[in-house]
Amino acid sequence: MGFTQIFDEASHARSIAAVNRLIEIDGRIAKLSLESVVALLKARRAEKDFFLFRTEFGFKEAKSRYATLVQTNVADISQYMTEIRGLTGNQDVVELTHAVEQGANHYQVEFLEVINLYRKLGYINDGLEGDFRKKAHEIESIIAPRNLDRLMLDLLNLRRAEKDFLLRNLDKNVKAFTKGIDRFKADIALTSLPPALKKKLQTLVVEYNDSFQQYVQTDSAINASKVHFITEMHAIEPLLEKLYFSATQAEMTVNQDVREAAKTTAWAIAFATLLGLPL
Repeated sequence: MGFTQIFDEASHARSIAAVNRLIEIDGRIAKLSLESVVALLKARRAEKDFFLFRTEFGFKEAKSRYATLVQTNVADISQYMTEIRGLTGNQDVVELTHAVEQGANHYQVEFLEVINLYRKLGYINDGLEGDFRKKAHEIESIIAPRNLDRLMLDLLNLRRAEKDFLLRNLDKNVKAFTKGIDRFKADIALTSLPPALKKKLQTLVVEYNDSFQQYVQTDSAINASKVHFITEMHAIEPLLEKLYFSATQAEMTVNQDVREAAKTTAWAIAFATLLGLPL
């Protein structure tokens, strides 16, 4: 066997091993990283669609459609990260996959918590919104037939503050509502209504206020949870970029190894020619 043949075979073996590693490991990790990015984008799209169509489709339908999509795509990300860990012993890459998986799971938990809060919040005739609307209508049914103009004005101001909050979500609307409740209670005491009816109105006003304040608190909790899961989601994106970059860098290294092996073979042939070794 000639000198160059030995070098050719050794170089060829190294090249095949490098290319196999490129295809089976680094290329697969890069592909799984990209698929995870796609799954992340699909989860974000389903999340946004839930908020967009929650009132149009109704809570149950929106939850059925979009919560399931978020869960499916988060499960896909977890599966991809598990597969990447099975492909490499690189501890940095392994830690990245754990961070991505943990972040995706936290995002899912926070999103599902927001969905549960929306169920509590309700819409029009459901949940807390349905409760305070019902109390307002009960109050109106008592004061409207009795021509209690001052109380009716108080109620209209309360309904306006309530609707302004639902529309604009501003603290000043809550403050206006709270002040309106205090004024309403005081005005009830000044009426000539029978004591039993006064007591009933006062009770309804308290219940109306309680339901509205719970609505405000739940809405605030939703906003806080949204910030949390959006933060989790934004933290995942650069981690996936690092995974992809790591795999593509490894690919570049493999290509360089192949070129170096070819260069070594060329130098070996030249050296053997100068020494007069059999080729």
